[in-house]
Amino acid sequence: NIDPNSVPLDVTIDTIQLTSIPYYRSGDLLKFPLHYAHAAAMELVSAADHKPIPAGAIAYFKNANFVVGNEGRLYITDLAENKSNQFVVKWDDSSCTAKVNYQTQPNTPIANLGRIICE
Repeated sequence: NIDPNSVPLDVTIDTIQLTSIPYYRSGDLLKFPLHYAHAAAMELVSAADHKPIPAGAIAYFKNANFVVGNEGRLYITDLAENKSNQFVVKWDDSSCTAKVNYQTQPNTPIANLGRIICE
């Protein structure tokens, strides 16, 4: 077992438990599937009125959904490094598209991208 609270913030883990039955008087080395999250936090604002995207909006990126929090705050993972990442945000009868450039920041587990305009 792995305690998920002991994993660094910039690492994701697919499973916290693996099962193994070693041979008599032997042991097993188990490798847990860990990978860097390539995660970022940001504040999404509407291009039309520069107000925060409402809480509860859904950001669709790759095959995952991320919920927008208060004040347009969004945490998103699996960003491509040194490339433009585009995602769609939908709420009520509205939608917009945001683009972010992601780079890892030294000594910072989660990059803060600041205010991002959603067009």
